[in-house]
Amino acid sequence: MVRCDEFYQKWQKAGNFCEKHPRTAEQIEEFLDKIVVTLEMEVAQSEILAPEKPAIAQILSETASRPLISERDKNIRQSAIKQIVKAAENKVIRGEKPQVTNKEVSEIIQAVKETPDPKPIPALMNKADKHKSFEDVRKAEPQKPIEHKPNPTLNRTNENIEWAKWSWNPVVGCKHNCMYCYARDIAIRFYNDFEPRYLPERLPAPKITSVPPSAEEDIGLKTIFVCSMADLFGDWVPQEWIDSVLEVVRDTPKWNFLFLTKNPKRLIGIDWPDNAWVGTTVDVQARVDVAQEAFKKVKAKVRFISCEPLQEKLTFTDLSMFDWIIIGGRSRNTKLPEFQPKWEWVESLLGKAREDGLKVYFKPNLTARPKEYPR
Repeated sequence: MVRCDEFYQKWQKAGNFCEKHPRTAEQIEEFLDKIVVTLEMEVAQSEILAPEKPAIAQILSETASRPLISERDKNIRQSAIKQIVKAAENKVIRGEKPQVTNKEVSEIIQAVKETPDPKPIPALMNKADKHKSFEDVRKAEPQKPIEHKPNPTLNRTNENIEWAKWSWNPVVGCKHNCMYCYARDIAIRFYNDFEPRYLPERLPAPKITSVPPSAEEDIGLKTIFVCSMADLFGDWVPQEWIDSVLEVVRDTPKWNFLFLTKNPKRLIGIDWPDNAWVGTTVDVQARVDVAQEAFKKVKAKVRFISCEPLQEKLTFTDLSMFDWIIIGGRSRNTKLPEFQPKWEWVESLLGKAREDGLKVYFKPNLTARPKEYPR
């Protein structure tokens, strides 16, 4: 883990000093406040350890007799901080620990220094607001509009979603308020909003995107995760939104479309096309009966169950209404740490899935394994 004081020490050596007057105590404090406030806001969203203000203060105090750094150096420093935070955040999204190695930091710093004119990072808080909580400040910020591209495209998923190499989000936002939700973290970071929204301009993306030739060998390359940033079948979603998405699915048989919901009763009665893979999330025992009863009535060619994150032991009386089971751990996000289910929970599910003839898929973020000893 790169600690804030460690890469500030690097920057004490890397800065090109141009001003000739020393820092005053007041200048040190003002500069320190700006650093800490900016980092605290980034930390709240990226899971990097909070900076230790005393440690940074000590470093700055030790260099109080040195000249002030130039405006360019300040911009370089802030750009490097932002990119280091982003590198850690990307690892969190991929289900990895947010550890940025010294080599990665050096590469980021070097790349930023070579940028002709690095732009300053806007202040995230003014001085009067610096003692407010992150949540208070976020609520006060305006909602950022979602960019609309003239030619909508599918998005590539990360390696933690191997079974679908593409995502498509004509609907975004969710009201389940799951503590482990990665989609909310992403939406809040980039748009300061996770309310359900309909984006019809994204509907043409599957039709105008070609299936890669290599999909013949990797089925994930012809599979699209529909509404990875939403629950399309939440009770709050208008039926018209759902119908418009399903119309595209029916008109685009070259792709497989994977649907996943925590509200399986709304899947009943839909005339599912053959290229639709229809699933429900069961992360706790309370969802088991609801899933079993609903999927007895769901008429789809591929029906699956996703036990990710597996948060407790699950007991199913019958899995025969499903074709496929996905099992995964819990990746780290801004509200919860990484969590691995006990092997006994995984083994129990695996045994029942084999008994009822399901195909089984272990997610990359599942590392649970037997750890047994003879007596």
